[in-house]
Amino acid sequence: MKTGLFAALRRPALVRRVVVALLAAFALVWVALVGVDFVEFRRATRSQEGLHRAVRALAASLDVADEARAVQVMQATETQYNLLRREAVPAPLGPVLLELARADGTRVYASPGLGPDALTVREADPPSWTVQGQVHWMATLTTPRWRIRMLEPALTDAQAVGL
Repeated sequence: MKTGLFAALRRPALVRRVVVALLAAFALVWVALVGVDFVEFRRATRSQEGLHRAVRALAASLDVADEARAVQVMQATETQYNLLRREAVPAPLGPVLLELARADGTRVYASPGLGPDALTVREADPPSWTVQGQVHWMATLTTPRWRIRMLEPALTDAQAVGL
């Protein structure tokens, strides 16, 4: 009976052909959409536009008169960004790290994960920076008063596909 059933399933039928064609079409569309999303992700990670926008917004909020309030703004921003990241992304990606320095390079605030002099030793900013063995994307903005740096843990391709 198994041979008869298998032979019956192998016989051409219009309904079977339509179902197979639809399944193949859905599979191809899914692969195309995943590919488009991945290409967009790679483009966004190269430009880091989102990270640069976040640093510009942070710089706008640092137009405060005194240094103590600027540190409070940095701490509140760091707490808020990291809370939102934990709620939005199911995978543990690590915290966003921030550094605030005066225009002369003297550090005013640094995230606890940065250490005493992690970012103040280099003039040219590379697109990424390694902190405690983890690669971070980095954006820097210098204003007349402040130099602000934001580091976001870099996503690997496998992590991006998993999201």
